[in-house]
Amino acid sequence: MGAALALMGCAATERTIDYSEMKTDVRMDRSIFLEPLNKYPKKVFVEVKHTTNRPDLVGGFQPVLVGMIQSKGYEIVMNPNQADYLIQSNIRYIGEYNDRIMQDGMVTGAAIGALSGLAIAHSAAGIAGGALVGGALGMGADIATRTKTCVIAIDVRITERTLARPMAQDCGVAASATKIWLTTEAAAPTLVQLAAQQISGVF
Repeated sequence: MGAALALMGCAATERTIDYSEMKTDVRMDRSIFLEPLNKYPKKVFVEVKHTTNRPDLVGGFQPVLVGMIQSKGYEIVMNPNQADYLIQSNIRYIGEYNDRIMQDGMVTGAAIGALSGLAIAHSAAGIAGGALVGGALGMGADIATRTKTCVIAIDVRITERTLARPMAQDCGVAASATKIWLTTEAAAPTLVQLAAQQISGVF
């Protein structure tokens, strides 16, 4: 029992050191290349929708994305017929990561590929948990330092309307944040920022 408690204590201490600060990752499931356009200003139409159950957490995504596109010298237009590029996105999921996200169909389409590519940090809880440790001290140390990972998953379509035949390219974008006892509410601003940076990086 003493060795098991020590193992649990070591795991808890290691997680405290590793995840006291938020660790993040972001992925796009495929590269998108736009044809060079010799025009100024280039005009972009941005449309953001969501099929999540947390609209309160994703409302800031569009203004963040718009601001990043504008900082690159593009003009944002409200009429898609006036745009050189269309950015259409659907936020599929924001919340705590677990294996059921994809198994239960909460995330489908292109966003699955991006989500699968993330370096998700799984908690070490359970290594010594059920089988080895029955003591309240060891379990308490584990619970007090348990890491949580929150993710955002987005389907994205970018259409070039300046070509002779307009072309649309689809991709998935996902971002993750991991920290001890992280909540989705605390992670949301970082996840929104990371995902918007990934999309704006195409331009």
